[in-house]
Amino acid sequence: MSSEGLCDRRREGGGGDLQTGDERVGEGLCESGDERVVELKVGLHCEDCIKMILKAIKKIEDIETYDVDTRLNKVTVTGNVTNQQVIKALQKIGKHASYWQRDSTTSY
Repeated sequence: MSSEGLCDRRREGGGGDLQTGDERVGEGLCESGDERVVELKVGLHCEDCIKMILKAIKKIEDIETYDVDTRLNKVTVTGNVTNQQVIKALQKIGKHASYWQRDSTTSY
C-alpha cells in the first residue's frame, strides 16, 4: 500500500476498514445532481477523531464524495452541500472547522 493509502467507504452502507496510520482516509461515493466542493481545516488528532468525523460527514444529505486528509488536517466534501452544513455537522461532534486556504501549510 502506498503512503497515501485510501480507505474506500460507500455512503450507502459502509464497507472498508479505517486504515490506521494512512495519510488519507475515507472516500465515499453516491449519486446526486448539483456539485460543490467544501474544503475545511479540521484538527485530526487521533483515530477516534477521524472515525467521528467520517460518521458525521456520512450523515449529511446530498454528499457525493468525502475525503479526510490526516497529513494536511483537511476535510473535503463534494456534493449539493454548503460550507455551513459541513461546519455545523462537525460542530455537533465538538470539532472546530475553519475555511481551507489554498496556501495553508500550518498544521493543527
